[in-house]
Amino acid sequence: MSIILLFGCNNTPKEFHEGLAAVEKDGKWGYVDTLENVVIPYQYDSVGHFEGGVAVVALNKKIGTIDKTGNVVIAVKYDSIGSFADNMAIVGDNGKYGFVDITGKEVIPLLYENVEPFVDGLATVVQNSDTSKIDKNGEKPKPQEYVAEVSFEKSKKIVVTIRLSADLKQATELYLSAKELYLTPKKGNDNGGKSIFKFSEKTTTRTNIKIENMNGYNAPATDASGNYIIDNIVFFGGFETSSPIDISDNKISLNDAPFICDLTVIQACIYGNIKIRLQGCETKSVYVVLKNTTTPQEISEEILQNLM
Repeated sequence: MSIILLFGCNNTPKEFHEGLAAVEKDGKWGYVDTLENVVIPYQYDSVGHFEGGVAVVALNKKIGTIDKTGNVVIAVKYDSIGSFADNMAIVGDNGKYGFVDITGKEVIPLLYENVEPFVDGLATVVQNSDTSKIDKNGEKPKPQEYVAEVSFEKSKKIVVTIRLSADLKQATELYLSAKELYLTPKKGNDNGGKSIFKFSEKTTTRTNIKIENMNGYNAPATDASGNYIIDNIVFFGGFETSSPIDISDNKISLNDAPFICDLTVIQACIYGNIKIRLQGCETKSVYVVLKNTTTPQEISEEILQNLM
């Protein structure tokens, strides 16, 4: 269990921390400033040093925190208080644990036998021997959906949708819909890897054969082997995954046609480069940012600036 006790008795000579020192009088502790003025009255059974504007105090065998004016931040009613992670701190009492936010408000009740600190908006908890994840509202997180309209050259209304498991460890569904997606011949051989995608029933393609003039007549151009030379193909409809995709180290990296990508997954968005390959033709690689539409969040300018 990741509980860090902040409480510690102050039985050492007067030491100033952030302009205040803990002092004892008649068995009770308070704080004085550098001019020996009593700033926080002698009222606690023991206290800790100020750090980051707050100090841990104890009263009647319970602990909490106060600010430098003596106002209570975290109520003095807990057995243990953890350090803040992701703006949330673990608090415990009588063998049960919950969370307070940076204002000291108890936002998740003490319902759990064991908890871990929040990371990227999620925490692992144990309740009635059942281990699960919760969000900062104390609810089990929902699968997350990410969507972006992609600007491939010449193409029209290309939308990519990726649905992830609640823990962001697996892409459970990936869709691409296209009104018109233009692809041009790629150099070298098409990769023959087994695709994890299936084509939807509405998918169609139109192949444009390069035309050359022969004795005043238009005819399909061919290469040295007699194969028609494809100028481009136009893809209509869409495709979708036929099986889940594991996400490793917050990455979705696919090299099989038709969806080629190197994407980074975070709670707020999925970002990186994608291109489409089909029937020996492909698009150019483009940078995309798929926004979280389930729980919309602010996306950093650093990620968005590459869309310019």
